[in-house]
Amino acid sequence: MSRVGIPADGFKTVGQIVGTNTIQFHTAQDGMTITIELLSAHVSGGPVLDAEGRYVGFISEFDILKALEAGKDLNSLTATELMARDPIAVRKSTPIPDAIKLMADNHLLNLPVEENGEVTYSVTRHDLLRASVGLAVGIDCAAMEHGLERADRHLDDLAARRAIDLSHEADAARVFL
Repeated sequence: MSRVGIPADGFKTVGQIVGTNTIQFHTAQDGMTITIELLSAHVSGGPVLDAEGRYVGFISEFDILKALEAGKDLNSLTATELMARDPIAVRKSTPIPDAIKLMADNHLLNLPVEENGEVTYSVTRHDLLRASVGLAVGIDCAAMEHGLERADRHLDDLAARRAIDLSHEADAARVFL
């Protein structure tokens, strides 16, 4: 029996996963703005794009923490100054086990996904774990429908946004109840 949102033969490639990290930064953005976006979205990093939309680097919470530890002022630093410059990405056709290995080998929390030469979203370890056990993005709402309480109540706003993005307004309303 198949479940809604899950391919009949399970998830096989990164392109079948609904990525939950759509944050992207631009080279000229300042470090404080980037930090606030990361904290507000509850994600650990995102790709940096140049003026032409090319993927040129990645900023993680670790990059920001290193800058703070070095006594730098986030307001005066740009994404270009904060980012890791050897960007790693996968294609939608990348098999999930290969993406997991790439993340593990490189100690990554997010993995940008390229589509037609552009990074359109990132998959997280959470996304890959969810796909590996055969669960779709709506797991938060599905758990609530079965009377299970979520321990991570601080993610209610993110779950509601995901539900709205997936055109499940009724599920989004239940998140706030």
